[in-house]
Amino acid sequence: MKKLSSVIIDVFDDVNLGDTLKKIASKLPHDVKSKPLPTIEDRNAYDDTQFALTIFTKEAQKLNKFPVNSRVNTALSNEYFDLTHHKLPAEAQKTAATYIKLACERYGLNPSYSVKTAAEKFPIMTNIYFENGRDKPAGKVMAKQAEKVESKYFHALVKEGMDGSVSRKYAMPDKVHVEKAVEYFDKYASQFKPEDRHQYAHNVIKRSIELGVDITSANIQKYAGLGYGNDTVDHISIRKKLLEDHPQYTTALDKLASYQDSTDPITFAKVLHELDKKAGLDRYYDKYLADPYLSTFGSSLSKTASYVYDEDGIYLTDNDIVKVARDKYATLKNYFGSTLADGLKKEGASAFVALPKDAKDIITRIADGEIQKGDSRVF
Repeated sequence: MKKLSSVIIDVFDDVNLGDTLKKIASKLPHDVKSKPLPTIEDRNAYDDTQFALTIFTKEAQKLNKFPVNSRVNTALSNEYFDLTHHKLPAEAQKTAATYIKLACERYGLNPSYSVKTAAEKFPIMTNIYFENGRDKPAGKVMAKQAEKVESKYFHALVKEGMDGSVSRKYAMPDKVHVEKAVEYFDKYASQFKPEDRHQYAHNVIKRSIELGVDITSANIQKYAGLGYGNDTVDHISIRKKLLEDHPQYTTALDKLASYQDSTDPITFAKVLHELDKKAGLDRYYDKYLADPYLSTFGSSLSKTASYVYDEDGIYLTDNDIVKVARDKYATLKNYFGSTLADGLKKEGASAFVALPKDAKDIITRIADGEIQKGDSRVF
């Protein structure tokens, strides 16, 4: 692949602009055709955030590609991406396409086929892409940035493919990006795979320590642990209740629990994840079952506390859990099914603490009488 600094990628690279415009003219909206094209002076006045892609090359050069700060620029970038995306590395394509697609939605434009195909399903945190193999800039000009990139936790998520390739996402070069990473996780954690949630949260916490950022997000903290949480046994018990008619799985869960003291938490979570998938419990994640990584690393409120739930001024005590499970069993069963309702009735607070927040919120509403037996289910 040619150096990214030497190939035509967007409208500002195109020395044969007239020829390219002839190719894409029929695809541009009528109002865009009548507007003047952006100039090099315009490009120099834009900041990095007004482009779909910011590339740091191997030579430590910064290249901003695909302007998306106006309807005209977005329309042009949309069509140029369709023509030139094959010149970019796969990760750079995903980044550029995602931001172009968002801009198209903002300006009422139809994303091109290539943009729709390459774009991520949900927003990504940064438009930065590093050209060299280790995803970091090099050279004296970028020495300061390079020092930051040396961190083991520079990216929140690092994935190795089956072919040995490594994908690095959600760069955190500074405090601002760490804070953005926290906000992003709080908003989109449910769209992450369970194993990615743990790695992301752990790396964000580690990077925040390096940069001196105070992390207060409960969502990040509960996924970020290195050791077992306080409630792993309770999470196993919930699974056993859900699978009480399937002794092959409850036996496997008991065996896994017996190995907790001699097994590292990551391995424990991975095995629990496989058990969940074989038993069909993974379909309940984020509904009324904590995923295996939260079950392994997460911690609820202290066992010595008199209450088991406290959120936005609404709380349930141990006694409240027992009461709602006893007096409003039919409503619980209507929403969650008999297995979970029976689990709450038998286990009380120990079953409740293992549930995800959404399920706890529903139960508090049932306890307060806000949700009645005849109401429609939310799941």
